Amino acid sequence: MGTGKIFMTFGHRLRAERERVGLNQKEFGAIGGVSKTTQLNYEADERHPDTKYLDAIAALGVDLVFLLTGRPDPYLHATEHQKLVAAYDAAPPPVRAAALAGLLAGAAPASIQVAGDLGQNVAGNVTIEGGFNMGGKKK
Repeated sequence: MGTGKIFMTFGHRLRAERERVGLNQKEFGAIGGVSKTTQLNYEADERHPDTKYLDAIAALGVDLVFLLTGRPDPYLHATEHQKLVAAYDAAPPPVRAAALAGLLAGAAPASIQVAGDLGQNVAGNVTIEGGFNMGGKKK
């Protein structure tokens, strides 16, 4: 599915999903309750599976929306997203900060320009070229 290829038939899409989950025809067919020959016929578009078969392979994480329409199911990984959010919400602030920094690392700007009166609040790793003034003259 993630190869960038266009799978025109149900059989092609079924084979792509079987390969994505890492099973051969015999193993995949057995999970769906059919023989290797029947699995081969499904992938060759000679036969089409029933709902019992589709229900069984869905338990493997097979994208049934993709199988039937050729378009990936946008909700297939919703559980993964929910786990991520729950773990983030339960984490202490330093872990949250580290997780967020890790996720945003690829999108972080190369530099930040600051102007105006911001006070003296500095946190994290800060690199300043050409010096940095943290306030006025000593009293």
